[in-house]
Amino acid sequence: MRFRQILVASVLVAALGLTGCSAAASTATTETPVPSASKTSTATAAPDPTAQLPELPGVTPGTPEGWQQVSIGQLAFATPVGFTFDQSTAGDGAGGKVDYYSDKSNPGQAGSVPAQLNAALHAKAQIWPLAQQGFTAYRLTIPGARQAALVFGSQKIEASETAVSQVYVLSEAGTYYTLTLTLPESQDAALQTARQLVGSISVQ
Repeated sequence: MRFRQILVASVLVAALGLTGCSAAASTATTETPVPSASKTSTATAAPDPTAQLPELPGVTPGTPEGWQQVSIGQLAFATPVGFTFDQSTAGDGAGGKVDYYSDKSNPGQAGSVPAQLNAALHAKAQIWPLAQQGFTAYRLTIPGARQAALVFGSQKIEASETAVSQVYVLSEAGTYYTLTLTLPESQDAALQTARQLVGSISVQ
């Protein structure tokens, strides 16, 4: 499946470790597991793994003009102009879910990845991202979130350089979400779109 392959590629190259796999562990020096909701109720919360990251500048809260408001679980966000819903699949275990959106009007050049946004609700405890070469990690302030971060950069997908934005959100209830945005455009333009996406996010 094309959608699933793009999601996995962006996760592995950015050392994001969505399932705590060894591939992610091999690219990072330290990793901080996110405790599950059941554990946080009986144990002291782990240190915030995003505390030492720089805050992402230039974020304006709210839904950008022309964007469509959507949600997955308790995570509300907006999709960029032109993006439409494609499909929904089961995620990582019972209760997990991934929704796929794409911009059919922005397919990119031949051999490149189309503009695409994947939203995932994760059923398992996750490992927080650590940026590797070519990627930068930022701390985010998301209404209703306990912790949030963005990893941004570019990677080669299908023989073409593609801008990748991966947003991580841990809700106060202990639910873990990710949003993966791939855009066949310059990093400057893609980072601005990522700022708009971040500004639209809240946990209900």
